[in-house]
Amino acid sequence: MSLKVPWSRPLVYAKGRQVMRGHDVEAWQARLVQLGYAIAVDGRYGEASAAATRQLQADRGLLVTGCVDKTTHANGGQDRGAAGEGTPAVQDVSGGEDAGEGDDRIEAAE
Repeated sequence: MSLKVPWSRPLVYAKGRQVMRGHDVEAWQARLVQLGYAIAVDGRYGEASAAATRQLQADRGLLVTGCVDKTTHANGGQDRGAAGEGTPAVQDVSGGEDAGEGDDRIEAAE
């Protein structure tokens, strides 16, 4: 199954900075969960989302940045190889992201 949401913007997390939010973040998180990464789907691109993205990048031989750029989005949107090849076992990369509400695309960091 591929990622249904087209790439719209880079998703970036920097500790102590604003947290990116939105439907595109939620779609990326849902895809990570579908690929076997254990994170919350809360629409906030925080520490846990960046950690799961770094793991996906490492697993797929991409430059490991934790940022969702076009290359990462394209590679995360495709299933890899035969049964289980290129797809990690379920990994808990949760980092304690707080669930947020609202439709704001950026939220001030606490």
